[in-house]
Amino acid sequence: MSYAVSGMATATRPEQKFNVELLQHDLDARGWLPTDLARASGVTKQTVSNVLRGERMNPRTWLRFAIALGHDLRRYMRKVA
Repeated sequence: MSYAVSGMATATRPEQKFNVELLQHDLDARGWLPTDLARASGVTKQTVSNVLRGERMNPRTWLRFAIALGHDLRRYMRKVA
């Protein structure tokens, strides 16, 4: 992927993926169901279900989940080779 950096040349960054396994671990550790995460993050239950099945999601949703769980977004990011 390439990204424009302040209108200058593009910079290549490794693609990143949301760590769904870690998200599920954190839900389990809190005793939360997917509906609890949906409520806390302000997304639909269907969105949470889709994410837990490994479907792609909007990066803003990643941030909503991290905030709802009290973590930094970087906790849930992993580089894709």
